[in-house]
Amino acid sequence: MHLFRGQKRWNKELANLCGHEGPLRHGHVWPAWAYKNYAAEVDQGGRFVHLAKGKLDNHPERYYWFCPRCENEILGGWDKCGSRLCSAIDKAPSAPVAYDERLLKFSVSISWRTAKAWLERKGRKSLLELRAACRQWKSYLLGNKHRVEPYSQHTPGRALLATHVYCS
Repeated sequence: MHLFRGQKRWNKELANLCGHEGPLRHGHVWPAWAYKNYAAEVDQGGRFVHLAKGKLDNHPERYYWFCPRCENEILGGWDKCGSRLCSAIDKAPSAPVAYDERLLKFSVSISWRTAKAWLERKGRKSLLELRAACRQWKSYLLGNKHRVEPYSQHTPGRALLATHVYCS
């Protein structure tokens, strides 16, 4: 069912992360800053590699997956942490940067959203292991599991631990 509020289209279903029913946001698979700073070909008018279409496009993938709270507070908080870390590395690529457990949450959320997008395009019955990884990652993101193994994430090494980037 689709609801309309002014000019904005809202999809009312179960939110993919928290499971609550209500209006869902039309959000990016990857954070907007990641598209803008790292995926876009700005010199070509801001084109992205659109994974679903398999070609360059100027419209990043978006889905009605998350409620406003999940989109803004939960995922948004981890995305903000990732943005600050990447910004610090961009400013001083060889300088060490400290990070905390939110970097793993950010990394897992990106993997989970990317895998979800792939499964949306290819069908939910494909790749049983990917579906199992998505279940594990979602449970970790919700705080129901404290580890992501056996579907691990690889984050920057110890060299990044000397200075501080606060992700709050």
